[in-house]
Amino acid sequence: MILDVIENKEKIFKPKILKTYYVYTSIQQVFEDFSKLHSDVVFTPNIDDIPKNLEGNVLVIYDDKMMQFQSYGNTFIADLFIQKNHHFGIFAVVILQSLFPKNLKCVTNNATYHIVFPNFRDQGCLTYLARQIRPGNPKFIQLVMRESFKKIWIPFI
Repeated sequence: MILDVIENKEKIFKPKILKTYYVYTSIQQVFEDFSKLHSDVVFTPNIDDIPKNLEGNVLVIYDDKMMQFQSYGNTFIADLFIQKNHHFGIFAVVILQSLFPKNLKCVTNNATYHIVFPNFRDQGCLTYLARQIRPGNPKFIQLVMRESFKKIWIPFI
């Protein structure tokens, strides 16, 4: 799904994305195949491969880097999600296995979008998210999520 987002970034992000960095945990053949077709996309396993002076119209995707984020500390997270995301036009996408990961409140609070897949094991986190989005009417968000999740792998955005 995330490769579909990259492939359709012109339809999703304004202004136009000029460069994409995808930081992965596990290498997949699809990354190599994709990069052959998209020269503006860089796949790397190392967060440190992302240039420190990023500015404007750049998409950075962190796939399953929750443990690394926690070890980098809050200065890295604050710089990425407050300074660069809000002031330098960097679009940051973080793919996490948990909706509210420990010590990453800065990430979840400063995210522009949350793409949520069904989590039938922990409905409480979805209820809590609904209360954060619409404190006066969380049932509306819960209804929208429930309808969205009726089809397998259809996210609520």
